Amino acid sequence: MFGALVFGALERDFEVQQRHLAVKAKADFLKNRSNMTKEDVRRFVQMMTSLILSGIPPTGNRTTVFFWTFTNSFITCIITLSTIGYGTIFPKTSGGQMFCIVFATIGIPLTIMLFKYIFILVYLPFEKFGIYLQHKGLNEVNFLSPSTQSHTYIW
Repeated sequence: MFGALVFGALERDFEVQQRHLAVKAKADFLKNRSNMTKEDVRRFVQMMTSLILSGIPPTGNRTTVFFWTFTNSFITCIITLSTIGYGTIFPKTSGGQMFCIVFATIGIPLTIMLFKYIFILVYLPFEKFGIYLQHKGLNEVNFLSPSTQSHTYIW
């Protein structure tokens, strides 16, 4: 949760700035569309393309729907810590990218340790149940069918 809050704080301002830039560029384009040169159109298309590639939709003038919500930031943390590496969700700012590197460097080993302890917690009841069955006389030999004399081990 800490990582999601930090990602949201680091990336939200950049996203707001980019959205305002898109709205302003579109308004300027529509206001001056009759006097535009080919170079102006090329720059406008280049700016809109870079906004699209950075995840900012250039359609409409809605600036209230953000990508870096807590939910998306949390998903980014899960993707980073689980080393899935789903490539479309990543921080765009240098501060966000640096935090992502530090977060992954510290968080991935901690996540591996957490998975190890979860595995132990899940495995222990089954191991105890196997020991209980062995004490009751249900071992690998009792599970052999009479027609098969090969050794079949359960644990």
